Amino acid sequence: MNKAFELLKKFFIRENHSKLRKKDIAAIVIIIILFFVAPPMAVKQHQALMPGKHLGKLPSGSVPWETLGKVKVNYITDENKIFSVRGEPEALALSGKAAQVTGFMTPLEAGTELKKFILSKTPPTCFFCLPAGPDSMVYVESKSGVNYSQEAVTMRGVIFFDKEMTDGIIYRLKEAELL
Repeated sequence: MNKAFELLKKFFIRENHSKLRKKDIAAIVIIIILFFVAPPMAVKQHQALMPGKHLGKLPSGSVPWETLGKVKVNYITDENKIFSVRGEPEALALSGKAAQVTGFMTPLEAGTELKKFILSKTPPTCFFCLPAGPDSMVYVESKSGVNYSQEAVTMRGVIFFDKEMTDGIIYRLKEAELL
């Protein structure tokens, strides 16, 4: 430890050329350690709260998010449209059929009994931000209010593919019920 103090003394000399006290050097060492240790710890904590790990294996019958992701979004089309979407046959085949989707809720209205919300592949990390890209979200309109949950929920309803991306959403799950 004394060698570390000696090394720090060589690099940190006060303007009046007086030597640093051991307290000053200890404070600098702590700051340096925190600079290198704290960010990786924060990243690990953030990753623990992030996607993939929490969703895990989907319940039997749920549409895989990989299937919903088989789309190509065009952001600039013409003066009348902002978005257009092309889907692979597997994604397009879902439209108009009963489907079950498992994901995390992002409320779109006040209250705890939600009738309209976004269901996404990833948990929301900021209530001002959407949780993922348009292919990783489903706009849900439930038959009755659903209690908000921070855990993954499974909804069943009729899914629709919106190639025009009305409101920036590709998929809509209508007449949905909580399973």
